[in-house]
Amino acid sequence: MAKSLEITDTLTDGLKKLAKENPDLARKGLGQAGLRMIADFVNEAPAMPLKEGFLRGSGAVFVEAKKVADSKTIGQTKGKPPSSNPDSEPLTTTVVFDTPYAARMDQDLDPKGGLQLGPMSRQAGNVGGGFISKKVASKKYQSIWAEIIANVLKSKY
Repeated sequence: MAKSLEITDTLTDGLKKLAKENPDLARKGLGQAGLRMIADFVNEAPAMPLKEGFLRGSGAVFVEAKKVADSKTIGQTKGKPPSSNPDSEPLTTTVVFDTPYAARMDQDLDPKGGLQLGPMSRQAGNVGGGFISKKVASKKYQSIWAEIIANVLKSKY
């Protein structure tokens, strides 16, 4: 599933300058923000559906082309996160959920039709469609992720 978000647009000019001056710190912050994204997509309402855990366990974070974390880091042990990413743009984080149905579940999971919640997802109580797309579009989550990057960049000073 591919969704694009330019979090660095929400950083102040001073933090953008720090990122350019300290690319290693920026990469660290991008990795931490990507890991927080996985946690938010999996756990925060609307959360990812749960049947056997393969979708939740298939997440991976890449900074540039290097894998820095995956779903196992947040305790999701099922699924197979990808081991490589062809994206090698400078100072770019890519969060991937590597199942053939990730995008369909995000876009078509609807209690009134389309895909329905299974018993485990209903029991969890916080599962719903848009578990990725709604958060990517949310200023609240964009601010959280940008703040993580900002805090890492500021940690040098």
